Amino acid sequence: MKKVIFLISIISLLACVFIGAYAETSENAYRISGYVKPDLIGTQGISNGFIVKVLSNNKELPYSAISSSDGYFEIENIPENLRGYTLKFSREGYLERDLVIHTFKSDIDLSSKSFFVEMLAGDISIDGVQDGTINILDAVQMAKCFNSTSSDTSYNISVDFNKDKIINMSDLMPIALHFNSTKSSYNPNKILVGSIRDFYIPQEYEPIPEFRFKFGSVTEITSSSAILNASIYVHDYTYTVHSAYWEKDNPSLIFLGDSRSFYAGAFLLGTNKDFSIKISGLKKNTQYGCALVLDGPGIRGSGIYTSEITTLDK
Repeated sequence: MKKVIFLISIISLLACVFIGAYAETSENAYRISGYVKPDLIGTQGISNGFIVKVLSNNKELPYSAISSSDGYFEIENIPENLRGYTLKFSREGYLERDLVIHTFKSDIDLSSKSFFVEMLAGDISIDGVQDGTINILDAVQMAKCFNSTSSDTSYNISVDFNKDKIINMSDLMPIALHFNSTKSSYNPNKILVGSIRDFYIPQEYEPIPEFRFKFGSVTEITSSSAILNASIYVHDYTYTVHSAYWEKDNPSLIFLGDSRSFYAGAFLLGTNKDFSIKISGLKKNTQYGCALVLDGPGIRGSGIYTSEITTLDK
């Protein structure tokens, strides 16, 4: 009898640990779908085979998908989670990529055929292990099978990035273009679902009495990018200004772009500092909302300034 009670206790403990991984979830379940594509031009089918996994607290959950020939993936029945999830994209020969979904409480179309999750080619596995960096080791692996075809014993299909059955300059170019790239080279590296204020949760700081942050204008608008201009005036501490943007037709899906950091105590004391941040990866002829979000003592979650733009059609 004692053994039975002990066994039941162990099972209950394991169940609690498992359930803990899904903290902040509910019985509601939704899907995540989108498109993933390499940053190179190749023959048909080079977008298939990318693995997409769902993680919570750095632990893999039992939800995943593999992209089809056109790069499409879809993961269903993912529990609602107000703390969000991380999507991990991977494939042999490519730099692994993480996308953070901050709040998950509805179906998400993460990307489209024209606005896809881009993957960088060049991280070649050695003895089945990728080191997470495109470097000289990858170039050496490429050299071992350079100019080989699918009929040669030295041919390595994972190095034939464009799948044209020959390993040549077209396959070497991604390594040269992305040399020294790591996971942090992806931009934007985070996607926020919810609202900007959901992400920048207010925290307790001593307010700064003399502080000004002004969103000036949006300039140099093209079919795929724009420049956000602003100025900042503070007395002390270090501040970071984050850029964000979203399609007006889908305001719940927010992309976080580049950031700028300023240490006020050194060269901003009593002066204004004008600066610009570029947002890129936009779709042409599309209406966007854009924002600059200030993160720093006394104003975390409150220094948010927005504007609207329409990208050019060509």
